[in-house]
Amino acid sequence: MSRRILSARTLSAVAMIGFVVMSASGVANAAPPQHEKNIEKNATETFTDVVPCHPELGGYDITITYNEQEHSTFTDSSGQFTFTQTGTFSAVPSAGNPSTETFTGKFTIWGGGTFNSKQSEESFTFNVQGTGSQGTTFREHDNAHVVTDGPGDPEDPATPVKVAFEKTTCH
Repeated sequence: MSRRILSARTLSAVAMIGFVVMSASGVANAAPPQHEKNIEKNATETFTDVVPCHPELGGYDITITYNEQEHSTFTDSSGQFTFTQTGTFSAVPSAGNPSTETFTGKFTIWGGGTFNSKQSEESFTFNVQGTGSQGTTFREHDNAHVVTDGPGDPEDPATPVKVAFEKTTCH
């Protein structure tokens, strides 16, 4: 579950990096900063993944219902963004998964980043806790950070990375 949501946030960041790189290289006169805000309430998504901390249980169809706020500011040569997404989830075994245990719980993810011609930085924190119908419980905390040497997509192997880490803890 955490990787799916983090991947979606990373894709948003990549789009913003591209905007900043194009703006920095293509505009001679400084334009005023551009601010964007997006708020979603009771949004719903469904995807297939494993239950956090218990990959041995196999694949699950996970439905999340969440509220989210995203904020970004861009100038001709830099940008920054933050977002917070919090909500609930339910997970039922996917086709082919023999498990009969279902799960419900809560999650919160926060992310942010800054970008300029010298480097980009992104940070993400993800917390989820759930309870299964047969008594299985989990709490996962995932924290990731990456700093690149110059603008670029941290997911692209061609982008030089100065520092990167991801630490996942299950309780």
